[in-house]
Formats: sequence, structure tokens, C-alpha cells
Amino acid sequence: MPLFFQLKRPIEATADIVLLTGVTGYLTYIWSQVDEVAAWAMVPYLAWLGFATYLSVSAASSGTFWSAS
Repeated sequence: MPLFFQLKRPIEATADIVLLTGVTGYLTYIWSQVDEVAAWAMVPYLAWLGFATYLSVSAASSGTFWSAS
């Protein structure tokens, strides 16, 4: 959040959230081998990260997100 809203760096924030989504997906995969319920509990968070990634990519690619300030 500080990268996107405070520092106004949407490209770096997008890279950060893509990395976070990948690490969380890998963690979910690892947990699925240990406890299936724990892995399924991560699905809503992964869905949220996917949506947040979409928003971040949209803002970073438009290039006009911070032009109003």
C-alpha cells in the first residue's frame, strides 16, 4: 500500500503485488500437501489478490492515475 498510495509508484506496486500473489499461490500449494482445509482457506485471499493485481495493472498501464494531483 505505501508503494501505491503514499509513494505513488504504481509500476513498483504492481511488481510487488504480482510477487505477493505468486508467493501466496506457492504457499497454498505447499499447504495443500499438508492440510487440504488450510489450502482451501487461502482461496478467498488468492481471489482478492487476483482482483487487486488486476486493479494495480490497470492503473499502472494507464499512466494517468496520478495526473489529477
